[in-house]
Amino acid sequence: MMPISILKKMECLKWLLGADFNPTGRIATKLTAEPAMKDYVVELMRLGYEDTVLEFAKKANLSQIESLIEQSFCSNLLKQALKNLVRKRHAELNHGI
Repeated sequence: MMPISILKKMECLKWLLGADFNPTGRIATKLTAEPAMKDYVVELMRLGYEDTVLEFAKKANLSQIESLIEQSFCSNLLKQALKNLVRKRHAELNHGI
């Protein structure tokens, strides 16, 4: 088997970091075994943690999180991938509320 060239590895890495990943948790809720952020919000509220969820949502400052990512030592591709994932989860959190 031929070894993969460094250039090919870099192309694969760029593709992976540019992809729209949607990892989901594996802790089942009452309604689903494949929960997304919205499902966790619904479950926590159902269990009586509405105040905690709302407090967390208030403290989850998207611009501050993005600023921390931007200041990190990660590559620009990884920074963008992280910001995309955080934006998606933040929107799901707000949608779940």
